[in-house]
Formats: sequence, structure tokens, C-alpha cells
Amino acid sequence: MVLAPLMVITGFATLIGGIKRRFAPSFVLQIITAQDILILCLFSFLIAWAFLARRDAPTHKRLVLCATFLIIIPAIARWPIVGNVSENLGVFYTSVNSFPALLVVYDLWTRHALHRATIWGVALMIALQVAVPVLAQSALIGHTIAWLQRT
Repeated sequence: MVLAPLMVITGFATLIGGIKRRFAPSFVLQIITAQDILILCLFSFLIAWAFLARRDAPTHKRLVLCATFLIIIPAIARWPIVGNVSENLGVFYTSVNSFPALLVVYDLWTRHALHRATIWGVALMIALQVAVPVLAQSALIGHTIAWLQRT
């Protein structure tokens, strides 16, 4: 339980440092910022829920897996097979969603039904993917980036 909060702190520190260095063009920076903020917040939520459900092994394991699937999204974006994400969105989303899909298949194969943690974890991951483009285009992200680059 010490590593998860440190990962979130390191993630936000890295994001802020990257924004201040202007490491990407403006439109790419907005997408990365929105995605990383949502990933880190949802990761924190799932890990906290997993901690609270630590005595319920099936729920705990599925929540930790879903949190892990989230936190590796930026790494998947850097895979050579994905290449330039904006040009290969299909490959990127297929790669990202293959892990939760395997969890769904595992649940259906072993339990013949989806576990509630799998349903919620996968649903939240899908909601994140839908929310990223909307948040990236919002004035909030634009103002936040501008403010961080001024300081």
C-alpha cells in the first residue's frame, strides 16, 4: 500500500514536469494531460477500493488487475507496434482493451458470469476512454496547462 500512493505522486510530478518543459505540441499535450489525470485518479480509486476489499480475494484481485491495466496505458502507447498513436488508434485501443477483455473472458470461463468488480472496473475503463477526448478539449485542461507553463 506504500507503492500505490507513491506511483500517483510520481505520476503527477512527471506530468507537471513534462507540461512545464512543453515536451509535446499543444494538442498532443492536452490529450496526454487529460488522459494522465483521469488514469491517475481512477487508479487511485480502484486501488483504494481494492484495499477496502482486501478480505474478499476475488474482488481484491480483479480491482488490482483493473488498476494495473490502467496504469500501463502510457507504456502501451510507446510500444513499437503502436507507433504514432494518432495514426494507429485502432492498434492502440485494441492493445489497451485486450487486457480487460481477457479478464472478462476469464470470468465467463471460470464463473460463467461476470464478477461485480470486473463489471465496474471494465465499465470505468471504458468511461475513461470516452471522457479523455472530451476533457482534452475542455477549457479547464487548456487553462491548467497554460497556468503550469507560466509558473
